[in-house]
Amino acid sequence: MAPVLGVVYFFVGAGVGVILTRGDGIPVGVLVEAGLMVLLAPLHLLLGLALNSERTPSGCRWHNRHTYFNAPMQYMFGAQLVLALIIGAVALGQLTSPLYGWLLFGGVPVVGLVGYGLLDKKRHLGLVS
Repeated sequence: MAPVLGVVYFFVGAGVGVILTRGDGIPVGVLVEAGLMVLLAPLHLLLGLALNSERTPSGCRWHNRHTYFNAPMQYMFGAQLVLALIIGAVALGQLTSPLYGWLLFGGVPVVGLVGYGLLDKKRHLGLVS
């Protein structure tokens, strides 16, 4: 599934980049690829959960038969988000200024941690809680 999604990201991103910029669209295409990866990450998670579980009369039974590099498929959506963050920050830095790329790369995890700390009242993350 991951190689198929990678090919889809590449061709759709490159195609949209060429359409939007009339031929000069490699950074725009990479930015579109990053956006697709972020949008399809929940689908990746749900597909992994569906494939690695089976319904039984007593409830749901989990197994890890479908894996990527010996990690259950549902856990790899996080790697997909990290990869999208990296390539999106690089593309944004190429399109605008390297400062904006670094701000995206550093700002998204900080905002995520702050949001997680604000929403999860049971855990304490130091200054974030």
